[in-house]
Amino acid sequence: MDILLLLTGCIIPNCNDILKIKDVEIRKQQYITSINWYLSNTNYKIVFCENSGTDISCEFSHISDERLELLTFTSSSNTIDSSKSYKEMEILEYAYHHSRLIKYGELFVKITGRLMYINIVPTIDYLTRKIKNHKQEYVCCNLGARNIWSDSRFFFFTLPFFERLLAKKEKISIEFEFERALGAAIYEGKKDGLTFIYPPLPQRVSGIGGGVGCSYDITDEDYRYQCKRHKKRKLFYKFKIYPMFKKSHIQKYGNK
Repeated sequence: MDILLLLTGCIIPNCNDILKIKDVEIRKQQYITSINWYLSNTNYKIVFCENSGTDISCEFSHISDERLELLTFTSSSNTIDSSKSYKEMEILEYAYHHSRLIKYGELFVKITGRLMYINIVPTIDYLTRKIKNHKQEYVCCNLGARNIWSDSRFFFFTLPFFERLLAKKEKISIEFEFERALGAAIYEGKKDGLTFIYPPLPQRVSGIGGGVGCSYDITDEDYRYQCKRHKKRKLFYKFKIYPMFKKSHIQKYGNK
């Protein structure tokens, strides 16, 4: 199965959402560090797409364009009125329509570009064994147990889900952010035969959150504790105990 990592980025902040890390040079270096980590620790194709018109291709001139594709554009949406969620979807849409490599992908991983997903390889190995046909609709992510919401920093999907998710772009608002759009797309997809897979392992992440500036790095002891909790949740999803979406949440977000 052809794996493609799709890293999203914004080097020069261009929205009014709260951001802890605003320094352009710091943000730029974080993206460069992250891309280099994925180049060194995986053998997957990588597309990095960023929306502030900042070209970092000189940093990777030694990397084959068959391994790494760098895309940049200047967001056309109003920088005051548009949220990070809308601009994130805009990045995915731009990559979908302009990337050379995406058309060859069979399993995609959307990645928040400044973060390093330390255990991404065993997770992908697990998914390539579980997915029977990449032309069918599969999604793997940390889907909410009781609310139509999903962690959007990292999620795995096959190509048929791409257009379903992009169709939510113009519905995004302050109330209906990217995480809810992702959850709603999965909820609707399951009615059409989408196969949802709960992640086999909890994400082990390295990096700094852009919104509040918290570090995602944890100790081995903390990760072992996360693994214990994750096993229980995984069983609940396997036996369809989860998700237990509230009726009010389905009415509010399920048909968006």
